[in-house]
Amino acid sequence: MGRAALAVLASVALAACSRGPDLRRLPRVQLTPVGLLERLQPGTAFSGALGTACPMEEGYARLLAVMVDHDPRARPQSGLGDACLVYEIPVEARFPRLMAVFADGGPERVGPVRSVRPAFLQVAAELGAVVAHAGASEPGYRYIRSRHVPTLNEFSTPWPYWRDRGRRMPHNLYASVPRLREAMRRAGWERPVLRSPPERIEYRLADGQAAEEVELPYARGFEVRFRYREGWYERWVAGRLHQDEAGRPVRARTVVVQYARWRGWRSGRLDVSEVNLMGNGTGLVLTGGVVVPVRWYKSSDQASTAFTDPDGRGLLLPGPVWVSVVPDDLRVTVR
Repeated sequence: MGRAALAVLASVALAACSRGPDLRRLPRVQLTPVGLLERLQPGTAFSGALGTACPMEEGYARLLAVMVDHDPRARPQSGLGDACLVYEIPVEARFPRLMAVFADGGPERVGPVRSVRPAFLQVAAELGAVVAHAGASEPGYRYIRSRHVPTLNEFSTPWPYWRDRGRRMPHNLYASVPRLREAMRRAGWERPVLRSPPERIEYRLADGQAAEEVELPYARGFEVRFRYREGWYERWVAGRLHQDEAGRPVRARTVVVQYARWRGWRSGRLDVSEVNLMGNGTGLVLTGGVVVPVRWYKSSDQASTAFTDPDGRGLLLPGPVWVSVVPDDLRVTVR
């Protein structure tokens, strides 16, 4: 295929992403009723557990969340090892995409950067983070417009981004975190947004069964395995050690598996997806070589997600933290 044809395909893809499908006649997801938060025991807020990895206090920089491509052609990525928190959420065809969250500082090169979906925007809202992305799905744009989400879209704020000519579009867009932070400063978004905790619950150290490996059944080419090695969970993707562009293994101190409802459908020529991160559900936490079953609760878009053990107590989770959202009709394998 010639360069002209590639350019035409790229322009069509960008136009489709900006216009998006007509979703006015599609049914809404029926969210699980939220009524279990009152059962949480008094104590300290769980939201601070993720905050141990990403400080969300006065005196710290506002969190910055960057959408990162996870297509096989986008690997190896840049910047994931510098993130304090990474969210992995399935989008169309259940292919997972990544959102890397940065506290103070950040790398000069992060990416490849891709478009955003509402589930990522919900996570960013509860963190009070500014989102850096390149376009969005139509539901994503609706979410941004209706809730006035602070975002740095490459389409409208291009100067923190650039194309790497050594890679093919659309898997070659990168951003500089220092430049993105300068864009935040110019927009008046540099001050941290402090969220109230969902409830006050007691903390405790994780006390579970020994588990050195967990497999996540994402789509072919995206299968994930975390292996516990000397206090860290090394990440493997499609049977290979996940490494960044510098050859460093991608790893985390804590892995959170969050089961959530996923649905997808076709609208015209485009695939559309939706992930329900509101309500309540189940999951797993792996930290320190043990696994603990958990429940999660989220009452609204901007409410912090609370994760508790079966007794309703929060867990002390060392960072960096990696949260993998898995469709609730699948089950991970723990060894």
